[in-house]
Amino acid sequence: MGSLTGFSKSVGFVLASGIGIPQILGTSDLWQWAYLIECIPSIMVLIGMLFFFYDSPVYLIKNGEDKEAYKCLELYHTTNRAQQRLPEIYAELERDKRNHAEGKTTLAAMFNYMFV
Repeated sequence: MGSLTGFSKSVGFVLASGIGIPQILGTSDLWQWAYLIECIPSIMVLIGMLFFFYDSPVYLIKNGEDKEAYKCLELYHTTNRAQQRLPEIYAELERDKRNHAEGKTTLAAMFNYMFV
């Protein structure tokens, strides 16, 4: 999703650059149209996020939706890797819960979690 967001920003920037020149829509009378056209990529990403993207497997597990989390993992990984990844996510969540209860959440722990 992150790359799609960056892509939509790039497309919006290119549209803004091309449309904003005075010969097209860069005049004081037509600037509203230029603004609306630049919103198109962001609206497309919003629609994609609402209807086509899946929730995070971690989010689904936290909400007790284990079957949906497994289906989501199968979309991102092979079936074997999804079966391996599910216990890893449970272990990470349990470790986070234990560290939070003990007050051991540190900046270094958050960075270690990102690269595991």
